[in-house]
Amino acid sequence: MSVPTLEEARKGIVKYAEWAVAHHERFGYNDERPFPLEHFDRWAPTTSKLYIDCSGFATLLSFWGGGGDPNGYHWNGYGNGESMAKHLQWIPQQSTQPGDFICYAPYHVTIIMEAGTSSNISTQKVVSMGHTGDPGFYQNGQFLREFPNAAVIYMRLKRREA
Repeated sequence: MSVPTLEEARKGIVKYAEWAVAHHERFGYNDERPFPLEHFDRWAPTTSKLYIDCSGFATLLSFWGGGGDPNGYHWNGYGNGESMAKHLQWIPQQSTQPGDFICYAPYHVTIIMEAGTSSNISTQKVVSMGHTGDPGFYQNGQFLREFPNAAVIYMRLKRREA
């Protein structure tokens, strides 16, 4: 099996983010480590529920989508927004594409669902796993207001090694 390109991995991340929002009842919030990556069968009956936090959710989507470990820990189930910010490529908001990430350091991580432009910083669509009933669709501006003192870092996966 070939290693997905970055574009293929970002498309996979978006596909599974949309799936997760449509099946939000399959998720609950928990920030324990290690977070499960291989132990959750997304196709199992709905009695199976995954408890995970925002950075674990972003990592899980990268795992499912064929991207590299955004934490740089070789899929060991550890990591957080800080490790993602240290490992991923930082990009300007206007360069973001669906499947990229936002870290509102040190508080929260979301998945970008639409390309960034100079005019959509507040309305840019993201998926978040951090509130009751998540994962869900939100606008970037909601988290910019929720975390006014956060260092906002727009991030992209690096090229995945074979």
